[in-house]
Amino acid sequence: MPPMASGSAPAASPAPRGSSAIRGRLTEVVRRWRDAGNLPPESDVEAIGQVLFSLVPGFLLQRLILGDVEIGRYAAGLAAVTGTARPG
Repeated sequence: MPPMASGSAPAASPAPRGSSAIRGRLTEVVRRWRDAGNLPPESDVEAIGQVLFSLVPGFLLQRLILGDVEIGRYAAGLAAVTGTARPG
């Protein structure tokens, strides 16, 4: 395998069907938040979309495996970690 460039990751296998569409929808929501003034104008909507998408599997796995994850409490925990107000 050839060496990776600094800061790059190896190519991943193709995304499961529908994953790209879900991340695209999340990115579009972020774009609307930015355009509405809820995020700084220089916000990287693609990067934020990736971060939001990464939260989905973690939430779902915890809910399936442990069964005690509630969306409101999850949102409050995320707000606490990021130092933001909990959405309304």
